[in-house]
Amino acid sequence: MLVISRPRWAVLAAAFLVAEAIGCAAWWASLALRPEWRPAFRVEAASDATLLQFLLPDLALYIALPLAAAAGLIGGARWAWAALVAHAGAASYAALACWGLVIFARGEGWLGAMLMTPPLVALPVFVAALRPVGSTHASDGVAEPAVMPRPAAPSPIWWNCTKMLLQTSVMWAVFLVLLPWLVHAIEASTPVAALRFESAIARVAAVALFALAGSAAVFSGLWLSVRGDGTPLPADTARVLVTDGPYAFVRNPLAATGIVQGIAVGLFLGSPLVVAYAFLGALAWHFLACPWEEADLVRRFGDAYERYRAAVPLWIPRRHAGRAP
Repeated sequence: MLVISRPRWAVLAAAFLVAEAIGCAAWWASLALRPEWRPAFRVEAASDATLLQFLLPDLALYIALPLAAAAGLIGGARWAWAALVAHAGAASYAALACWGLVIFARGEGWLGAMLMTPPLVALPVFVAALRPVGSTHASDGVAEPAVMPRPAAPSPIWWNCTKMLLQTSVMWAVFLVLLPWLVHAIEASTPVAALRFESAIARVAAVALFALAGSAAVFSGLWLSVRGDGTPLPADTARVLVTDGPYAFVRNPLAATGIVQGIAVGLFLGSPLVVAYAFLGALAWHFLACPWEEADLVRRFGDAYERYRAAVPLWIPRRHAGRAP
């Protein structure tokens, strides 16, 4: 595994990449909600379709790719620097193209060029600062990630449960309300809006599914807080390995129920893109967050977690809890 030379720069770069992705998503949402803003980002003679053609590239290269690079940098993944380089190349090309438009269109589109300038300046700096400096040998194990989950400080059970409920409220507000609303707003200005569906049965089923998954999520979070002496949040994670209760059926019931809730939100809105957003969230968690979390669990709990991981599935709950490993 390649070793990142400057962990603090990795954290700074990850924060910048996440801010980029959020800014890009907010920009598209604003264009969807406020059509009168669109002329500020294109030449006067062009139609709004000239902006829409950049939606898919932005989703892939300016939202998904920087988020993946940020997660990889934080987790110490060997592909993180390559993802950063790829995003830096795409962002620099886009920024230079925007400034070319300003020059040859005699000043039109300058606002978009200004917004693209910070990545043009910052990303090459991060690429240079975070270049890999070597590799670990097989006997050395896995390179230490730039940031590791932090075990919670010893606290009363009621305080851990209170923190868990507050964390859950914030996570639901962001990932199950705000982001689906943004996706739904962007969808309205795309051809995908023609695929929206309305069904009273689907809405009733969505409410029931959300309530069922939400109840399971809250119960699982409380169980972890009581039995694990911590919370589900990586910055305040459980101090004790929990393998019973809902965790005897599936390794991360909070992730599984969160994806189900996201699908339920998409069904309630009748939005194909929100349903796709939920599935993309599952892929992101599976390939980015899960390896990072499990590397920490192996580091802290060793063979006990290895046995647990071998016995309990990640996504699909097993029918019987069986014996705790």
